[in-house]
Amino acid sequence: MVRYALNKNRIFVDAQLSLYDKDKIFTCIFCDRPLFYKKAHHKTRKETSFWVCGHFSHNVNIEEVQETEIDC
Repeated sequence: MVRYALNKNRIFVDAQLSLYDKDKIFTCIFCDRPLFYKKAHHKTRKETSFWVCGHFSHNVNIEEVQETEIDC
């Protein structure tokens, strides 16, 4: 999970302060790769439920992660 990103105009944005469209393009401030916005939501796992805050996420393509060793 990444809290901060750059929007298409290269302006610093915080995932927890606003709601963004899923189709907008964001860039990682650490590795300059594309990020996807994920809004806050409620999750339930077995007996525990919790809130996941709004955040940005890298592509979950396993092969890409192994090749580039994304660590941010």
